[in-house]
Amino acid sequence: MLTFEQRIEDFSKLGDLLIDDGYVSSLAGEAQMRNGWFTPENVHLAVRNISTWLKKEALSAWIRPYVATPQRKMIVGTVMAGNIPLVGFHDLLAVLLSGHTLHAKLSHQDNFLLPRLFGELCRINPAWESEVVFTEQLKQAEAVIATGSNNSARYFEYYFKDRPLLLRKNRSSVAVLNGMESPESLLQLGHDLFSYFGLGCRNVSKIYMPEGYDLNTVIKNILPFGKLLDHHKYANCYTYQRAVLLVDQQTFTDNGFCVFQDSKQISSPVSVIFTETYKHPDSLRETLESRKEEIQCVVSAMKEFPSAVEFGKTQSPGLTDYADDMNTLEFLSKLNG
Repeated sequence: MLTFEQRIEDFSKLGDLLIDDGYVSSLAGEAQMRNGWFTPENVHLAVRNISTWLKKEALSAWIRPYVATPQRKMIVGTVMAGNIPLVGFHDLLAVLLSGHTLHAKLSHQDNFLLPRLFGELCRINPAWESEVVFTEQLKQAEAVIATGSNNSARYFEYYFKDRPLLLRKNRSSVAVLNGMESPESLLQLGHDLFSYFGLGCRNVSKIYMPEGYDLNTVIKNILPFGKLLDHHKYANCYTYQRAVLLVDQQTFTDNGFCVFQDSKQISSPVSVIFTETYKHPDSLRETLESRKEEIQCVVSAMKEFPSAVEFGKTQSPGLTDYADDMNTLEFLSKLNG
């Protein structure tokens, strides 16, 4: 029987392993052979972020309010995404620290990294071996956490209708500029745009700019990210998206490695960044509030957006930065309610 304290201790030891650059480099090399989008740089970024979570004090402060009373141990199924490396780790951590058993259906895009890290946890303490099952079926699950597209959400809602369900859908992130941003801030915005090639829900896919703003101000400060074209998968996306816009005779701005297009939409394809101008920050804030179900993060330094994420920080979420703003621990704590 794994005690609360033992769970915290074991995950903190896993965190110690994840700061070993040699170990992570080996892990990253194997991951890239299975998924070309999982470059060593991106795997290192994902693992580095996870390692910051796995500190005893941080884990205890995060989980303790939700395990104050004994709970019946349940089988919690998870349908995990695979758009960026180890995107399902937070769910694994939440379920296991809550004292439940995890049945995980992995994405075919990321079916190596999570089992490998769980294997390390079992080497730290073999008692974990019975706590996780990687499976294609979630028939035994008594509750489900599912992450997928807006289309797959309808399927999940039907298939898991008789069980408690935490359901996440498509979201993207936006940046709001006011024209006062420093070159350093705009360079950091480049990380929000292009980390993980823009594949994550926390990646900025749209930029809001004040009327009259010169888009070249952004373009010249993100030029260092032109190295993205060295990656053939990204380069193919860029070539394809540019060709589609040309054939459709649509207006766009091409900076040589991504395209900017005016659009009311929020979620953009890889290598495309949507833009839109606004007149008044207050009216834009109201617009974004009305579309909050589409938005994961707002990046801005403007006082009108006090809860916004700092430039360059979207891909450094904390333990309480829940996907779709759905508190996983709260969901897990209420399963026996």
